[in-house]
Amino acid sequence: MYNNHGALTNIGCFGQEDLIGYIGSNHHGTRYYGELITYYYNIDFALHMKPAAATTKKIEKLDPVNDTHDEYKYLHVELCDCEQIHQCFRLYRRFIINDRIFHSLIYKKRGKSNSYFIQYSFDQRHYQFGSIQCFISLQSTEKSYALINVHRVQQKYSDYFKSTKYYDLLKKPLDNYFFVLEKRSCKKTIILIDYILKHCIVFNMSECIVATPVATHNEHD
Repeated sequence: MYNNHGALTNIGCFGQEDLIGYIGSNHHGTRYYGELITYYYNIDFALHMKPAAATTKKIEKLDPVNDTHDEYKYLHVELCDCEQIHQCFRLYRRFIINDRIFHSLIYKKRGKSNSYFIQYSFDQRHYQFGSIQCFISLQSTEKSYALINVHRVQQKYSDYFKSTKYYDLLKKPLDNYFFVLEKRSCKKTIILIDYILKHCIVFNMSECIVATPVATHNEHD
């Protein structure tokens, strides 16, 4: 139900209907529903934080590029040992991954949308971040990749709160949801599409970037 409909506390879902029904049947009784609300939010949090299953991602390729093979020829050399670059190697500006659209920096129609900055991971435990330069597809191996401008983690977000009395309380949730990154990309790397996890909301600060992964797309384009 969570995977098909999203958070149980969303409008129109069974979790909310159960809560409304409870309130309706007890309108002459208690008005303290904190435990029930907390119960459903705890379910939401547990389901959201569960490790992603190692399944093949649903991918749709959009906006192929036909005139930049020479500029990105080195990518084919790194990824494939065939000599049929024009038949094998194809660049794309956009991918749809599991029904979420991701732009690259070569997609000029994205406007102010920042759907090219992502969180990715090779093991679902250590998270990395960067912007998508372009998408790559190889016919010879039938695999898809993204060329990433990597932004390394600079420090823990909770470090800003070390001098406060709430540091021990805030440390874990802050470091789970906010990441302080180096402002400049340190290198480029090629990753399989399967390693891409989420879009990120990015805050450009004077000395760094603060990124927070998008937890739900219900309120995001």
